[in-house]
Amino acid sequence: MKETILWPKTRIAAVHESHDALSVRLDNGRTFPVDAIILATGYRVQIDRVPFLARGNILDRLITHNGFPKLDEHFQTNIPGLFITSMPATQDFGPFFGFTYGVGTSAKLIGRAISGVQSNLT
Repeated sequence: MKETILWPKTRIAAVHESHDALSVRLDNGRTFPVDAIILATGYRVQIDRVPFLARGNILDRLITHNGFPKLDEHFQTNIPGLFITSMPATQDFGPFFGFTYGVGTSAKLIGRAISGVQSNLT
């Protein structure tokens, strides 16, 4: 098995190909031969770029921080009745809620907020 090397928080500055060989130069100055390049770019939430919100008239009232909507303990924004879950909720609720597995808990919290029920998830 070939060695896998991770270079987080770096960018590819140049790629050179010659005689069926590939080498990479990173922005930190390191240059080395590679067999493959995998870019893990991640996600950056920018709630103001969500098409249906951008076309609407609430973005000027929606409180955000770092591109994320600010949410209360029930996933509700500062605009009553506007709940946001999934990836845009991860700043306030953590990475678990960016995945499909978190939707059950999200749904319970939002449902309880809408129905006015204040209780624990247990």
